[in-house]
Amino acid sequence: MPSSRDELQKKVGQMLMFGFSGTELNDSVRRMIREQKVGGLILFAANIVEPDQVRQLCRDVQEWNRQVGSEFPILMAIDQEGGKVSRIPWLVEQYPDPVLLANRGLKEAFQFGYGLACELANLGLTVNLAPVLDVLSNPQNTLLARRCLGTEAQAVAALGERLIAGFHAGGVLACGKHFPGHGDVSVDSHHELPVSDCPLETLRQRELIPFVRGIQEAGLSIIMTAHIKYTQLDSEYPATLSPKIIRGLLRQTIGFQGLVITDDLTMGAITNHFTPKETALAAVRAGVDILLVCHEPDRQIQVWEALMDGYWQDEEIRSAIDQASRRIIDLKAKMAKSALP
Repeated sequence: MPSSRDELQKKVGQMLMFGFSGTELNDSVRRMIREQKVGGLILFAANIVEPDQVRQLCRDVQEWNRQVGSEFPILMAIDQEGGKVSRIPWLVEQYPDPVLLANRGLKEAFQFGYGLACELANLGLTVNLAPVLDVLSNPQNTLLARRCLGTEAQAVAALGERLIAGFHAGGVLACGKHFPGHGDVSVDSHHELPVSDCPLETLRQRELIPFVRGIQEAGLSIIMTAHIKYTQLDSEYPATLSPKIIRGLLRQTIGFQGLVITDDLTMGAITNHFTPKETALAAVRAGVDILLVCHEPDRQIQVWEALMDGYWQDEEIRSAIDQASRRIIDLKAKMAKSALP
């Protein structure tokens, strides 16, 4: 148990990944690192101008993090799937929509992942929130139509495995998303909470296959949750907040020992139904390691405060925070010892 507030801040901070405004290390980012002691930052297109600027930003962030006494580097993350979801404009043509990889084969998938990872690592980025491992089983799912690797589970799994291997070979951690699958719904979780009645057996035979392959064959060490309610698995909570899905299905049944990160907690699927405090505490109880809050500084602070207060008030929250922060620190220590994740 931490002996001081500063020690608790360090522990809780490891579990936070925040977005921010600006293209340089500004006072807002300094406060995040000094006061909330955030363990991760995510870059969007608005944070990016050109290569040298991104490199300088990443260097300045890590240097400030060291200056304020952190023992562990900040995870610098980005959503660079390729094509439609590209935060770095000069990489769009070279790395198009992942759906096109279905016609290019496994070797091309590895090269795609490796080349993209080399580009990101050169900029100072350490985590790519990709690949999408969802199987596009609902033809009305326009959100993921260009982002998925295909409509057949085994094909998606094979391509996803090679993409992950390519990312790791290029020196960047991959993050498979969106567990346990986002391809069976048509509602956009950015705006509202999708609901799926997909039975567990169908999930096992279709949606889960790419995730299992990514974990067992490619060494996937980070998985992002889906803001979707799967009624046959948990009638109360969406996957992001569900102990049955994260602790039960992902941890116990599949055996995943890596980091679980939420999808953005400022999306409508979450904010329309839960307060920031409810969200933070439910996610931690469910077994989440990193809470991703991409926007809204007030919400970021509320999530941080909920974890800080919850640590002393709830033994279950305290145990979950202890376990999550240890998993994050262990992964960061492993990254520091090797060029490979």
